[in-house]
Amino acid sequence: MDIFHIFIVIILVILSVVSAFLFTSSEVSIFSTSRTRINHLVNSKVKNSEILKEVREHKYLLVIILLGTELSIIFGTTLAADTSIEIFGDIGALIAIVVMSLLFVTFSEIMGESYAIGNEKYALKISKFIRYVIKILYPFGVLFDNIGNSVL
Repeated sequence: MDIFHIFIVIILVILSVVSAFLFTSSEVSIFSTSRTRINHLVNSKVKNSEILKEVREHKYLLVIILLGTELSIIFGTTLAADTSIEIFGDIGALIAIVVMSLLFVTFSEIMGESYAIGNEKYALKISKFIRYVIKILYPFGVLFDNIGNSVL
């Protein structure tokens, strides 16, 4: 494996961690902003408040955000495991799982949630991104919501 390939993998893994951070932090910031507060922001004509309200009221919001988070984690971990196995042999899978777990827990879960909790400014900004994600992942959100409801 050449150095260019390893560099590309590192960039893609970093992007997957950033993506997981965005999904995790958006979940926390959007859901920690109360509907009453969002309505106040809309009435005050705060920039992006109507988008935040639209996103917050979307039926499949949570399913779609969780799906985006999981896709980011699976993509990054699979890519890292494949590359680690090629470099280190069979032990590479274990190395990748441990390293990626630490990266995702630290940067996506802990830092993402800590940054986003009660951060209404961030909720206003990230809601534009989430609105696009909803449009892209909507069919999968419906599918997984229906699967979840049929199991329960």
